[in-house]
Amino acid sequence: MRVARASFRIAYTSFTHIKMLTKFETKSNRVKGLSFHPKRPWILASLHSGVVQLWDYRMGTLIDRFDEHDGPVRGVDFHTNQPLFVSGGDDYKIKVCFCS
Repeated sequence: MRVARASFRIAYTSFTHIKMLTKFETKSNRVKGLSFHPKRPWILASLHSGVVQLWDYRMGTLIDRFDEHDGPVRGVDFHTNQPLFVSGGDDYKIKVCFCS
């Protein structure tokens, strides 16, 4: 009986050259989740206050805010092909919102 041997190569990236590009401050509550837009320079931030914020990370500006949940927003994500995002919170609701 032959026993197959597996060989693994582990690659890693050195993080000694990390440079902070920009910093955002929500000035409200703790950030619970983040999502990068697949094509635009946008970040969604879900907050403990029930707000979802849309940021332009190149300009460092807040584009829009959505007061969609009663309580913390636990997750957000952009749709890969449509101008939509989804959010879910402690209010037992999942919301789909349009962003252009």
